Amino acid sequence: QIAFISPRFNFQEHYLGQLTWDEQRRMLGKISVLHYAGSGKPWKVSASASFRPSSALWHWHRTEAETLLRAES
Repeated sequence: QIAFISPRFNFQEHYLGQLTWDEQRRMLGKISVLHYAGSGKPWKVSASASFRPSSALWHWHRTEAETLLRAES
């Protein structure tokens, strides 16, 4: 049997490029796992050069994690 996984748990980031900024933000609010397929990884681009909401979201989480980890050490 074949079963499809909900886009909430299997969403490829590059499809966001087909949406407007508002639609991208709305979609990002609905997903739980963001799959960065291909070579366009947000960690290969500085936060200031991030032009997609999904890349900005990745950098935000990275910054928050670094802050929390520094506070614990």
